[in-house]
Amino acid sequence: MTGEQRKALQALLNQHIPLAAAMQITLADAGDDRLTVTAPLAANANHYGTAFGGSLYTVALVAGWGLASLKLDGRGMVVVQHADADYRRPVRQDLLATARCRDDGRFAADFADRGQAELDVTVTIEAGNRKAFELQARFAARPLP
Repeated sequence: MTGEQRKALQALLNQHIPLAAAMQITLADAGDDRLTVTAPLAANANHYGTAFGGSLYTVALVAGWGLASLKLDGRGMVVVQHADADYRRPVRQDLLATARCRDDGRFAADFADRGQAELDVTVTIEAGNRKAFELQARFAARPLP
């Protein structure tokens, strides 16, 4: 992810996705097939002092959506098509969600060729070096409205 892409994606989250801004989701790191976002526990805790389940889901979804959006590089609209969540253990620390996919360039190429494409992404959140949450999601690329 270039500095310009990072700045644009963070601005999009802060300015146009109110929930992401309220949850204080921040881009942390990116590579070719991964994107990591963070969110403070204090802004996402439930009454037990652990991360709210909806926050875990949303942070993971934003990480996956961000990864798919970076791969599409603004050429279309990315939407979640399907997602399954697995809540394994409570999270009592700041949220660190890492989205990963296996993509050989087909996502962007399929979109360029057909005007639509799909990308499968796995997002994990760890707590105490153990997997606490996992999201399996499929994101779809569609033409901009």
